[in-house]
Amino acid sequence: GGGNASSSGTADGGLASATGVGGANLGTDPDINVANPAIDKLCSTNFRERKHAELTFHQMISWASHMSIPAIILPTPPMNSASGVSLNYARMLSTLALQCSASNVQLWVRVPFHAQSLAAFDLLYHRCDSPANLGCLLCFGKTNDATVISSMGLLHKFIGCNLRAVSFDTSIFLTNKRGYPTLSKSYQIMFTQLLRRIGRTMRVLVEGGQKHYPPPPPPTVDGVIPVNPNGVTGCLAYLQYLRHLRSRPEVSGILDTEESEMEASYLDHLQSPLQPLADDLEFQTYETFEKDPVKYSNYQAGIELALRDKLATGQLDKLPNVSNAASPTHKVTIMVVGAGRGPLVHASLLAVDTVNRQSTSANGQSTPGPTSGSIIKPHVIAVEKNQSAVLFLRSLLKFGGDLWDESCITIVDKDVRQLTPLTNPALFRNKVDIVVSELLGSFGDNELSPECLQGAESCALLKETFVSIPQSYMSYVAPVSSMRLHAEARAQAYSPSSPTDGPGGQPYGTLRAMETPYVVRTYAAAQTHTEQACFGFEHPTNAGKGGNAPDMVLSSNNTTTAANNTAKTPAGSLSSAASINNQIDNDRYARLEFPPDPTCGAGCGCGYGPADSAVAAMAQSPPSGLRDQPCGTTIHGFLGTFNALLYASSRDGASSAISTAPSTFSQGMFSWFPLYFPFKEPLHVPEGATVVASFWRRTDDHATSSRVWYEWCAEAVNPTGEIIGSTPIHNPNGRSYYVKL
Repeated sequence: GGGNASSSGTADGGLASATGVGGANLGTDPDINVANPAIDKLCSTNFRERKHAELTFHQMISWASHMSIPAIILPTPPMNSASGVSLNYARMLSTLALQCSASNVQLWVRVPFHAQSLAAFDLLYHRCDSPANLGCLLCFGKTNDATVISSMGLLHKFIGCNLRAVSFDTSIFLTNKRGYPTLSKSYQIMFTQLLRRIGRTMRVLVEGGQKHYPPPPPPTVDGVIPVNPNGVTGCLAYLQYLRHLRSRPEVSGILDTEESEMEASYLDHLQSPLQPLADDLEFQTYETFEKDPVKYSNYQAGIELALRDKLATGQLDKLPNVSNAASPTHKVTIMVVGAGRGPLVHASLLAVDTVNRQSTSANGQSTPGPTSGSIIKPHVIAVEKNQSAVLFLRSLLKFGGDLWDESCITIVDKDVRQLTPLTNPALFRNKVDIVVSELLGSFGDNELSPECLQGAESCALLKETFVSIPQSYMSYVAPVSSMRLHAEARAQAYSPSSPTDGPGGQPYGTLRAMETPYVVRTYAAAQTHTEQACFGFEHPTNAGKGGNAPDMVLSSNNTTTAANNTAKTPAGSLSSAASINNQIDNDRYARLEFPPDPTCGAGCGCGYGPADSAVAAMAQSPPSGLRDQPCGTTIHGFLGTFNALLYASSRDGASSAISTAPSTFSQGMFSWFPLYFPFKEPLHVPEGATVVASFWRRTDDHATSSRVWYEWCAEAVNPTGEIIGSTPIHNPNGRSYYVKL
């Protein structure tokens, strides 16, 4: 048998009604087909019965494709994974997934809200070879309230399992005083969390038929009483209630914002990381970055702190001030590395202007302080190799406003690594006090910020007392469970190797696709553990103390066992010889242990955005009914983020920083999405096992260094220390992906 369920509303938490084998169209969206074949007949020992069941099944799918129905709801997978029924169901779905891929029909498998049911779907998905169009329909039935409220960790796992829709049976609704259906507080919390996490792409269904009979509405002006006030299927009151939950501020404040609209096209969409040293960025890319309301504000705050410290310590050169000898003028030279279209130049000028105004005000009021009465005259050197961006910068000298004074801004159209006093003697008559850059990538150092800034440090153009903004940055790594991200990475294999080749170009290939890290706005993903520190760099680079710690080995409690940026290199490390010779070596190695997390990482969400301590607290205690049914977690890769200390004052401890790591996320910042490191094959981590991540940052031979790349692998280790699962080392020697120097 089969039927349909009509979807109403928008894709942002679209609502639908499904009543078993029938449904009513409550909106304008296409129907969702409900297929209910008898699974046991698909593997019957009776040949005729089995063939008839398969034929019926295929006919349903063919009809759905013919009617352009976007999704087909399929039965729950058998709980006994070792049975022939389970295997035959998987074989059938594998065939159907291939058949439906050409017509873009989605297959949604019903999965009850239960740990073992999720494990059965995970196995089914793996047996079907992880097709992108095989999704999960989470079904909420009669469940104890206490179990629901304490199952946030399980809900978090479901989100990583290609969750496409959620279904509420009418039997779980309570009745309020007026006779209308309502959900218990626990279910309200669960549903609200689902909407906040994946409400932009998730469908919502109501099934089971009418069980509530609210009073009819008052007659119309003409005295007509509606014949069926609860809709044809009797589910209208349920849908109206769910729409009410959708409209609550805690949900609409996430789904209906300007940032939400801007991110819509990026959700779970994989992008190759930028290579700014090898390629020039497009105008639109610069424009998108410049809309960030947080990043440049924090940069300006960091520059202001650095200026005040330098004034207080007397590190700025003084200029004669004939009119007021008691209030000398100081000169500061700021070099902006990678100026782009000028946002950091503007932030630097604003910082100087702010400090000048505050100093003047303090002087007028005779307020004591280290910067009282001090006036700073800036000289900003904007270094940019992109000739198109340089053209825009030069236009700002004429049309950028009062701050863009041509007398205090110099534009240099070169790579910062090519600058020397010999090639630009007049430009650097005064050495640089502050170096400002935003060369950070999604993983902190993946756009070669260390190499670029170290090149600037070695060009003999900087004062010995110069400061860098950022002063330091640390990359972070966390395991992630996301069937959707993994399927997207596999799909990259069929994309052309070069975007200029078009559809007929050489395909990317599976090996290269699965050994390439991708920038992605994670959405249908579940970070399974709290992120841990991986690679760190600081500026200025202290080469006399072993560079920037070529080897870093981190323990599970997030403390460094052989690394901070001035630590000695461990014996036997990859780069000990280079460190002994005081050469700067940017190779790194980190081994990170992620012990079992009782919250399943629920507070970390999708790995993008601030961690939610309230959700983590609710997930802290697993429901008693699930403790005896361990299902483990399937890891599909790692997420890379970073935390950058822009500047920390040596006087009062004030600081400015930016971060994409969930634990320290800079609220409102959107310039960087996480970096996704996929696995060729997912790694199943049994309950109680530890995930061990190994990461390498490698470069070519330092004499002819032209590439930087990452290698990574993961292991599952049981409580006795035995390795029970492992991935291969991805991208050895940068065979699939590297960044050009």
